[in-house]
Amino acid sequence: MAGEHTAQQKDTRLRQLERDFESGRLNFLSCSTTMEMGVDIGGISMVMMTNVPPKPANYLQRAGRAGRRGEARSLAVTFCASNPIGEEAMVNPKWALEHKVDTPRVSFNSPQLIQRHINALLFGMYVRCAGGISI
Repeated sequence: MAGEHTAQQKDTRLRQLERDFESGRLNFLSCSTTMEMGVDIGGISMVMMTNVPPKPANYLQRAGRAGRRGEARSLAVTFCASNPIGEEAMVNPKWALEHKVDTPRVSFNSPQLIQRHINALLFGMYVRCAGGISI
C-alpha cells in the first residue's frame, strides 16, 4: 500500500499516513518537502528522490531520513534531472558531502518574526489557561 504525504493533504490525513507508515500498513510513502524536517518516522530503510534538492543541506536532510534507528542498512537513491543542479550531482556524486553546510540562523532584526513568536507564546498561554491541550 502507498500514500501521498504532501501539502495538498489535510493535517489529519498527514498524521494518519504517518501512523500507517510507521505501523507497517503502508510500505511506500510519496512525500513532498513536508517530510524534510520536523517529522520523525523510524524504520525507514530507503529514501528515493525524484530530483536533486537545490542545496546540500536539503539533500542531506532528505537522504538522512533513512537509517535513523539502527537499520542494518539504508539507501538513498536520487534521480538527476537534466538541469544544472542535477547535472552537477551526476558529474560529482559527492557534491552534498563536499559543500560546507551553514548553520541555520535566525535574525532578530525582523519585527514581524518577533511579533509572531510573541503571538504564539501568548496564544499558547491562553490555551493552557483555558484548560486546552498543551501546545
